[in-house]
Amino acid sequence: MTDENILQNDKERREEKKAQQAANDRAMARNAGMKSVMKYVGVLIIIVAIIGGIVWASKGSSVKVETPLPSVVNASDWTEGNPDAKVVLVEYSDFQCPTCARFGPVVNRIMEEYGDQVLFVYRYFPLQNIHQNAFDSAHAAEAAGKQGAFFQMANVLFAKQSEWGTLPNPKEAFTSYAQSLGLNTDQFIADYTSPETAARVNADHRSAIAANLSGTPSFFLNGTAIPIPSGYDGMKKVIEAALAKVSQSPASEDTPSTSSGSTTE
Repeated sequence: MTDENILQNDKERREEKKAQQAANDRAMARNAGMKSVMKYVGVLIIIVAIIGGIVWASKGSSVKVETPLPSVVNASDWTEGNPDAKVVLVEYSDFQCPTCARFGPVVNRIMEEYGDQVLFVYRYFPLQNIHQNAFDSAHAAEAAGKQGAFFQMANVLFAKQSEWGTLPNPKEAFTSYAQSLGLNTDQFIADYTSPETAARVNADHRSAIAANLSGTPSFFLNGTAIPIPSGYDGMKKVIEAALAKVSQSPASEDTPSTSSGSTTE
């Protein structure tokens, strides 16, 4: 083979090698491009999924499910006033709540003045997350109620709120209050710690959550939530407006009804 042929063969091999390298480079570029595209598509899918989730969550959170307050007064409710009244005032309250304590005398005064025309219903809504003895105080009131002294104990709990509110264990204080009311302290302690008392308090608490309540006191007038009145004058104005309304309206099925078994003091 001549030198010229050898040179020609080397040239062809170099050109073939260059062509092969170019082909390899193009293949690698295509693969890199595909990987880049797939990576982009994957990121895009994740972003779309996240945005979709956010939109779905925001739509879900914007839907507020409201549960109306039952108009019927339960047999287990603590009530005072006229069982046949057309105006029913329901309060969800926490005995350790300072605002509830301020409204205790307000409600008492309202019932002294309008007790023959209004039925007042007390329901427990202990806010344990901010009031450490909220449930315990509700148990104390329920235990006193089993001896016919619910509202008497409620008044004492509100009046002495600063005394028992921060106690590590308020049981002894509550027992002393029961004794001052003339209650059987052995029975009081048994009822205070009984599962039945806890179940009763928890039932009210669940009904408050179901009604979307977030704080205390929460008032309902004939089943409709009302803003917290501005003291006695504000409450009196609300009650008188309700009485005027029912006096001008014929009896209807919408009138709040009460159970004949309601506990009234």
